Amino acid sequence: MKTSTRSVILAALLPIAGTVCAQGNTPASGQGSMTLDQFVSRQSERLMAADTDGDGKLSKAELAAQMQGGRGNPDHMFALMDTNQDGFIDKDEIRNALTRRFQRMDENHDGLVTSDERMALRQQRRGAGQDSASPQQ
Repeated sequence: MKTSTRSVILAALLPIAGTVCAQGNTPASGQGSMTLDQFVSRQSERLMAADTDGDGKLSKAELAAQMQGGRGNPDHMFALMDTNQDGFIDKDEIRNALTRRFQRMDENHDGLVTSDERMALRQQRRGAGQDSASPQQ
């Protein structure tokens, strides 16, 4: 069950990571590479853009609105990320999910995720038939 949960979070967050890595702002550490802090900062900012009421956390409705028209199941993603089950995804829950995601992408455990590592994980996910679980590409 834990592997299934991790796979769904992984599938849901990979497209967001792909978008960030594809942007022109590559860190000084290498072309297309980013550190954990850079990844978490950029992905958190993107997720928190859905916080339309400005309360510093995401409701299920806010997440669903952000994912509208994309792939994936917002209810399922919300349930996986709302680890304290209070009905909101707060910044700590986002950081924890993104940290786990980064650690899975960082295949060589050097503290950087390269575009090659990101692409390898995407190919692995597609091969496992999980691509349709992704919210946005």
